[in-house]
Amino acid sequence: MSTPGILTDLDLAALVSAGGIVAPDIEDGQIQPASLDLRLGTKAYRLRASFLPGPARTVDDCLASGLVMHEIELTGGAVLETGCVYLVPLMESLALPAGLSAAMNPKSSTGRLDVFTRVIGNNAAAFDQLPAGYCGPLWVEISPRTFSILARPGDRLVESELADWCRCACAAARSKPDFHKCLALICRRQVTRLSAGGPSATARWWIYAGSARMPRWISGNRYTPHAGRSCSIRGSSTFSPHARR
Repeated sequence: MSTPGILTDLDLAALVSAGGIVAPDIEDGQIQPASLDLRLGTKAYRLRASFLPGPARTVDDCLASGLVMHEIELTGGAVLETGCVYLVPLMESLALPAGLSAAMNPKSSTGRLDVFTRVIGNNAAAFDQLPAGYCGPLWVEISPRTFSILARPGDRLVESELADWCRCACAAARSKPDFHKCLALICRRQVTRLSAGGPSATARWWIYAGSARMPRWISGNRYTPHAGRSCSIRGSSTFSPHARR
C-alpha cells in the first residue's frame, strides 16, 4: 500500500495474491471498494455464552473448555434460532504484514435483519478488532434477535476493512497543524462526518488530536476541541474526515 489509510479494492486484491488474505477462491463481488466480505464456513457451534479469548488463549482452547453445547452442520442450510449464541468459523483467514490491522462490522443487510454479529480471532482482547500483523483464522459470533435465520456456507454477514491507522493519523498530523478543525479519526467503523453538536457515535472509537509537538490520544464518545465547541462523529461507509453534508 503506497498511501496510508483503508485499503482499496486494488490493494485488497494484491493482498490476496500475496497471501495476506487466505481463502478459497474469492467470489465475484466479494471484494468491495474498501472492504472484503467474509463468508461463513461449513459448521457452527451453539455456545453457552459469548466469550473473548484474551491474550493467553486461542479460540479452539475456549471451545474445548466446555462452552460448546453442540455442533451444527451448515451444509445444506441450518436454522439459527433467536435468543441463541452461535460461533461460526469463517472461510477467510489473515496473515497480515506488520503495520496492517483489521476492523470488522456487520453488513448493512445483516443489520436490517436484526442479526447481531461480531468477529473474534485468536488471542483477541476486543470484538471486531485484530491487531497489526495478526496471523490466524477468524470466527463470527451470530445471535439472531428478532427472526430465526437460515445460514449456509458462503453466506456473507460481516465485512472487514484493513488499514494502516498509525500512518493515516501521522499523515493527517503532518498535513494539518490545526487539529480542532481537522481530526484524524481512528474508528472501528469508517467515518465521514465531523459536526458540531448532535448525537455521538455509539461504536468505540479513538481520536488522534493535539499537535506535532504535543500529540495525545483521547478515547470516548465526545471530543471538546480548544475552541470550546463539542464535536461528534457519525458512522458511515466511507472514510473522509473532512466530508460535510
